Amino acid sequence: MRLSIMLDLIWNLAAKEAISANFKDIEPEHVFMALLKVSELQPQDLSKLASSAEVAREAEREVSQLRGMTEKHGLDSTRVRRKLREVLGHGQHHYDGGVIHRAQATREMFDASAMMAADNGGDTLTAVHLCQFLLKSPTERMRAVIGEGGGVEAASKLPPKVAEFGEPLKPVVSTGPKDEVSLPLLKVLAGHLRSQKKLTILITKDKLAARAAVEGLDAAIRRADDWARPIRNRRIIDMTGPFKPTEVGGGTHKRLLEALEEACGQEDLVFLLSG
Repeated sequence: MRLSIMLDLIWNLAAKEAISANFKDIEPEHVFMALLKVSELQPQDLSKLASSAEVAREAEREVSQLRGMTEKHGLDSTRVRRKLREVLGHGQHHYDGGVIHRAQATREMFDASAMMAADNGGDTLTAVHLCQFLLKSPTERMRAVIGEGGGVEAASKLPPKVAEFGEPLKPVVSTGPKDEVSLPLLKVLAGHLRSQKKLTILITKDKLAARAAVEGLDAAIRRADDWARPIRNRRIIDMTGPFKPTEVGGGTHKRLLEALEEACGQEDLVFLLSG
């Protein structure tokens, strides 16, 4: 079976991940991190890497399919790669040059992915086949990061203290920005969220206007509008409703502060509060 033009790049990126973490061999998780990294590449990046315009177009098609798969599963490439590195930790092998080989589990993954491609009538193993197999049969360490559902299940859960006071913004049917919310305003808000690496909180005295803004932004994310793509994995948490304290009596403010402190470790959350 032939190998697609992107597999060489993926192999090199996976090898770099293994070497930097002092692993003796390339593990399936290193390949998955390489796939996520490649899914971030833009056409201009591929044009620089490709030997010809035709090769660049072929690479664009493969990366586009790969990106569509990661988006479908709600995977935040940067966050998943960082957490996978934490889960994997570091090995004890000092790399002193030469070829770094695949671990047995990685060999089996490649073989199974090739069989999947052949079963579908293909004669070329691509990045998409590797990603499909890993999402269908994630390793134990992958499951610790993305859950059994390939990211969807894990992403749907809020930290327990946060869930006491808020819930994910309910989607609204929308085909474009609402009349009262201009597209430039939504793009400004999206640009702000893209530049923020930590928790973002929106505080307003005009509850209706704020809701219109975030609903318009949320709808753009769900539609996968080009300008909203960089923040596609942000979740908007609605805290404009009445508090839902689990304890009777005082302590609400203290628990709210604890919830926000817990949320500070969640880079994908955006909070909407009423003033």
